[in-house]
Amino acid sequence: PDLVESLRRVGGDRGCTLFQVVISGFAALLHQYCGQDDVAIATLMDLRRTRQQEQMIGCCVTPVVVRALFSPETPSRRWLNRRDGAANRKL
Repeated sequence: PDLVESLRRVGGDRGCTLFQVVISGFAALLHQYCGQDDVAIATLMDLRRTRQQEQMIGCCVTPVVVRALFSPETPSRRWLNRRDGAANRKL
């Protein structure tokens, strides 16, 4: 519970959701582990925007690829801010 609250606080300070913080951390882990500067992570996104659509359509998800580009010039905190902007534009 303390870890989740800490991650929420980090996200809240930057205007990010908990999901964005966790996916950013996972991308950073893959970057460190694999040594790749370009990391792609597949996730699912719910296409329904309202309760009425949920009742009419039922389960409707689509795969989405989240791409993370790392560079030595970009510190991790700044990268999280960039991810937030890109994720909000694309999703």
